[in-house]
Formats: sequence, C-alpha cells, structure tokens
Amino acid sequence: MGERASKIFADAMKLPTDERAELLRDLIESVDGPADARAAQEWTAEIETRARAAIDGTAASVPWETVKSELDARLKR
Repeated sequence: MGERASKIFADAMKLPTDERAELLRDLIESVDGPADARAAQEWTAEIETRARAAIDGTAASVPWETVKSELDARLKR
C-alpha cells in the first residue's frame, strides 16, 4: 500500500464502526459497481429458506467430523 493509501487507511480506522462500514461499502461499490438488487433478493430468500429448515429440523446436516475428513481428503489429492 502506498503512503497516501496508508494515511487514508489510518484516518479511516479512527472513524466509528458504522462509518467505516459505510465507507467500505462505498469503496467496494466503486470497484465492483452497484449491487444487483435481484440477486440480493434471491440470496435473502435462500437464506430465509435455509434458516427455517435449520430451525424446524428439516435441513439435511452432516457432522463436522465428516465434513472435516472429506475436506482433508480433497486437499490431499
């Protein structure tokens, strides 16, 4: 990071958390472009569906030990 960016970062770190979060959103949008409202709605619906399934016990779950061993096996390939 250059000297100018380092100074801006140091100044930004002095801001309250909510202002840093807003600044971060604005910076990301300046690079990525505006958020896709339709995609955000679809993700929200998906998250709500998964949360309901987890809460009511209908979600398929896998024990952590199984997930970990499968990931370990994939990484060793």
